[in-house]
Amino acid sequence: YGSSDLNPTYSQSLSFSPEEGEEDCAYQQRIYGDFYREPVELVTRGVTLPGPTLVADPAEGFQFTPGDFYREEDNVFKGVSLQPGFGELPEELLFQQDLASPVLNALDKSSVGLSSVDRFNEEHHPPAAPDSNFFQYEVTTLQVSTAEPFTIGNELLNFFSSKVVSSLLKVNRVKFSIKAEVFMNGAMCTLKTRTYSQRDDTYAIEFQRRSGDSITFNYAFQQAVNFLKSSFVTVPGHKELVDEALDLLPPPLQRHGSPTSSDGEISPLLDMAGLHEHPGLQAESANALAEMAQDGTAVMSLCTEAAFQEFQKLLQSDNTDVAYPTACLLGRLALCPEASEFFANQSLLLIILHKIDSKSTRELIQKELAQALASAIRHCAPKMGDHTRLLQALQASIKDWASYDQDICRNLEEAAHSLRFQLA
Repeated sequence: YGSSDLNPTYSQSLSFSPEEGEEDCAYQQRIYGDFYREPVELVTRGVTLPGPTLVADPAEGFQFTPGDFYREEDNVFKGVSLQPGFGELPEELLFQQDLASPVLNALDKSSVGLSSVDRFNEEHHPPAAPDSNFFQYEVTTLQVSTAEPFTIGNELLNFFSSKVVSSLLKVNRVKFSIKAEVFMNGAMCTLKTRTYSQRDDTYAIEFQRRSGDSITFNYAFQQAVNFLKSSFVTVPGHKELVDEALDLLPPPLQRHGSPTSSDGEISPLLDMAGLHEHPGLQAESANALAEMAQDGTAVMSLCTEAAFQEFQKLLQSDNTDVAYPTACLLGRLALCPEASEFFANQSLLLIILHKIDSKSTRELIQKELAQALASAIRHCAPKMGDHTRLLQALQASIKDWASYDQDICRNLEEAAHSLRFQLA
């Protein structure tokens, strides 16, 4: 079909006439200069499809999308339209415009925090260690001896609730495991303890770092070993391994001078606070700002309208390593007289109350925020205008928290009392 002539003479026109035997309907023009292309190809080069549509009759389920040749038909309903007024919720369960009803949030409070966790009892016994040649204990493992193994779980719960700043995530009494988040100097790590049964009333308590700061993990392990040694007998021969793990801790960090306090140095921290897509940077910002709030000379640079707007952005984060230092930051600023005029903004106080009532907030953070809210209202109540809405929200939250956490309820009652005192 092509020509072997190296110097062919072409017509100036790009149109070719059908060769003999070619039908008009199948005729395609040859590409100019393409000697090796067959004159006729019956290959379909493209097809025009109708535009997709998502409109479907609700009674017939979700239909085929035009042009989707590979989708199997199904009878699954993707949605349903209800008549207005159908299945209306009671008024007390409806979400308000700015503040979610604490009644809904209270439904899941039983699974949050240390205070609501059931203790271990005689029915719970640590499982045996895996029978595998590949299994070996972590170096952060403590072996103890006791005739009542269930007390190991209870002592671990006591440790997390009283000796370190922590938030309990999960307790599995069947597997004899505890998962928690631990904080030290603003740094957080997630760890898990597993207890295994050995022989002759001997049990291995293994500490596993799941994520986060390794210095904080080693600090938590050291504190746990010292705490458990006061209640149990350490198995002889394992002391060297424990001491080796304890030596991994670096010396305590020493603070020299004053934290950064100039406007040029605080501005990047405030910029980082608004980066919702980078929670790691938000956590770094919250930690640095909380440290600054501890210094009397640096706290003044945090008492600005722009800074408090960024604090509200930090409150929107559900990440524990962001929310906890933010709660500590607000708690320290609530005690500062210079910050009272900014806490007098009721929108900020409502955001804090909403964060306390949210079911996604850890109990540790809820308690810190409740203390900050009580302190802030106590100092800023004389500067507030009409606070009827805030008082109503507090009263609803108090009613809900009364049966779950007395510490949080007491702080909320103190805040409400401060408001009622101003109305009197």
